[in-house]
Amino acid sequence: MICSWQENMPTDDQPPEWMWPLDHELKVHFERLAEKRRSSSGGDGGDDEFQDNELVRELIDTAEGR
Repeated sequence: MICSWQENMPTDDQPPEWMWPLDHELKVHFERLAEKRRSSSGGDGGDDEFQDNELVRELIDTAEGR
């Protein structure tokens, strides 16, 4: 899971290392991150937040035949 964060999340969004073994702290971290994204996007945080991920963008392009 930690490797996935490091590979797929911006550094600013990754939880600090001290938090990794603390599930309750991780839950709060990701809830705050989700709220931050919802408030900054002005929407519900739907599919647009996934457009930043290059792999997802490539998969969508492939599925749409681009």
